[in-house]
Formats: sequence, structure tokens, C-alpha cells
Amino acid sequence: MKKFLCALLIAGSLSAFPSYAAVSSGQESDTNWEVTYPIVSIEGNADAQNSINADLNDYLEQLRMDFQNGKYYICKEYYTVHYEDNDVLSISLYQLRLPYGACGNHSKSLDLVYDKNTGERIPLDNYVHVTPSDLEQYRWGHSYDQKGNKLKSENMWKSPLKEVPTNYFLTGGGVVCVVFKPYELTAGAFGSCYIELKPDYIEYLNRKNQW
Repeated sequence: MKKFLCALLIAGSLSAFPSYAAVSSGQESDTNWEVTYPIVSIEGNADAQNSINADLNDYLEQLRMDFQNGKYYICKEYYTVHYEDNDVLSISLYQLRLPYGACGNHSKSLDLVYDKNTGERIPLDNYVHVTPSDLEQYRWGHSYDQKGNKLKSENMWKSPLKEVPTNYFLTGGGVVCVVFKPYELTAGAFGSCYIELKPDYIEYLNRKNQW
């Protein structure tokens, strides 16, 4: 009887573990071309897996086309997985498109949140209803550079924000990070910066902005 109860406990604990997607890396390296791209595997859901990989591959192939057509001198790509649970995968692609002789920041981030059940992209509005003025008020003290370092107020632009980006990523615990292009929040050297929205502010925004 004791062995039977132990077996039930073990089986129950195993079934409680979430089923995560595996994200492996593909790599390509050549003169002026260096990419490390994600390959997503979702056990038992080939349709969602194929949909996500097709979307990720579209960004890589666009980069490849621009490179092969001579639009850019150097191209690079790498990625980061920010968050994952049973239903959601949050991943960012970072691409460099450097013209010959150019200076400044020529990188961009593609911040993508996928529904692992359907393979579809999840829009920002699914988590938070936010306006440019909401972000404007909250950005002071809640903005970070691409490496995750908090931005100092004296380094940030004082000009008002004109629109809400579609780029965002999740970090867990109800936190949503809204990502801006280089030069939109501060100098290009800081990369693609983001405003970190905490759960208490998100609750307020969704109560205030009911659309």
C-alpha cells in the first residue's frame, strides 16, 4: 500500500511539471555574415511549432536577402528567450544591418510573444491597454537599456513619446516590457531600450483604458 501511495505521489508530481518548448540554435558564419537563430520544438503540437518557426525564419530570410543584394556591408543576428510557460513563449531577435562606412547604431530588436497552442503572435493589447501619455508618465525610473541596465534620467530624451510600440517582451510575474527603437528613448549607444511595466501599473491602465 505504501509503495502504491508513493507511486501515486511521484506520478502526480511528474504530471504537475509544465511542458516547455525546446529552443535550440542554428548557426551560419561567413565573411561579414554571422547569425545564431532560434529553432523552436513543441512536443505534440507540430502546427504551432511550424507556425512559430516559419515566422522566425521570415525575419532571417529578409536579413539574408538584404545582405545578398548588397544593401548592407555586415549583417548579424542573435536571440534571447525572455520567458516561457505552458502557453506562451517570449523571444527577441537582435539584428545588425550595417551599411558600408556607416557609424552610429544600426541594430534593431524584434520582440515576439507567441501563443504556444496556436503558434500565433500575441499583441500587446492582450496584456495591457496603454497610451503614449501613460508611457510618458511612467518612463522616468522604469526605463532600461538593451542590456537591462536602468537608464539615468539625465541620459533620456525629454521629447514626448508619440506612439506605443508593438514590440514587447515578458519576463514573468506579470511584468511587460515595451521596447523602443534605438534613439527613441535615448542615445543610440544604449540600443533598443524598454519601459518595464509592473503589474500594479498594468492593473491601473487596464481599468482606466477600457477599449
